[in-house]
Amino acid sequence: MSDSDLKITLFGGFSNFTYCALKHLIESNLCPQRLVISAYGPSEIPSVELSETLFQSANPGIIELSDEYGIPITYGLQQDLCLEGILSEHPSDIFLLACYPKFLPVAITSIPTVDCINIHPSLLPRYKGANPIFWQLRNGETETGVTLHQVTSEIDGGNILTARKIAYPDGCRIGKIEDTLVGSAIEALKLLLYQNRSEWISREQDATQAVWQRTPCDDDFVINATWRSKTAWNFVRAYAGTSRPIKYIDQSEIYWIDDALEYRERRRISGKSVRKGTVLAEFVDGYVVFTVENLETKNL
Repeated sequence: MSDSDLKITLFGGFSNFTYCALKHLIESNLCPQRLVISAYGPSEIPSVELSETLFQSANPGIIELSDEYGIPITYGLQQDLCLEGILSEHPSDIFLLACYPKFLPVAITSIPTVDCINIHPSLLPRYKGANPIFWQLRNGETETGVTLHQVTSEIDGGNILTARKIAYPDGCRIGKIEDTLVGSAIEALKLLLYQNRSEWISREQDATQAVWQRTPCDDDFVINATWRSKTAWNFVRAYAGTSRPIKYIDQSEIYWIDDALEYRERRRISGKSVRKGTVLAEFVDGYVVFTVENLETKNL
């Protein structure tokens, strides 16, 4: 298949993950012909309060890139009933999903002439479901990956077209991690598209190896001394300053963490050393230096 002949419709949300997919597609000469966003359009939001909430969390680069390259945006909340008609009128070879949070019926997934593909940021069938990067970091995984799989009626359950392993770089912010994973996925997609569709090899997922994850809650942003120091370091570096505050709990004390400055493995410390604006937090195999909101601890 020729890149210049391919028509791709990208599905996503106002997230950094979707922005990375749009950026890497453009850079790879696979500019989408349309972007479907699971959000209200600017004139469709039912209240001022909801508008402020939505656009505070939105990645403005998505609209800017779409405008720059003349990519029309279809907003998928208010236009659900006519989405099938819109997509049928503007046929694509590939529907590519990048953090698209809604279920697509067969009437839509069957529209593209080649396939409907999802980018999933884990090595399926492990870490299916919500926020797989979060759970991999929280569980201390040192290696991750990205999977391109066919979209079916089962969430994250379609046949795997290709998958790539990627080592987690220490201390990266979540935005950089997402960009690395999505960039690798688009490279894999481009290699896939060099082949004829009849040459694609897909494989079923091993259901016995499937691991599902739920949406993270506030308690999942709590770390404690039973963690390994490297896991705590990478987790805090990734999610510091994002949607939820991170807490470190040690016996009867709680520290509200701003960021992580450094970590050391295989080194024990005697007692807890605190200097201005920081706390030296001990873990099972070493310690991490955190910056904290204040020096006061809070009783549980």
